[in-house]
Amino acid sequence: MVWETSPADNETCPECGAVYKVEITRFPCRDQDHFTCDCGYRMREWNSTHSYGYTLLTPGKLPADE
Repeated sequence: MVWETSPADNETCPECGAVYKVEITRFPCRDQDHFTCDCGYRMREWNSTHSYGYTLLTPGKLPADE
C-alpha cells in the first residue's frame, strides 16, 4: 500500500478560534497520536490508519492575564 496524503476541511479551535489547515495521511499500519492547539486544547485524538497533520493558518486569541 502506498502512503497517501489528501487535504481535509480546515478546523477551528473551539477554545481560542485558531484556524488550522488539515491534511490526512493514510498509512499501511495503525498510528496513535493526538493534536493539541497552541492554546492547550486537545483538538483531535486518533488510533487508526489515518494520521492528521495541522498547519496554523490564523492564530487564535489567548486569554489575557488577569
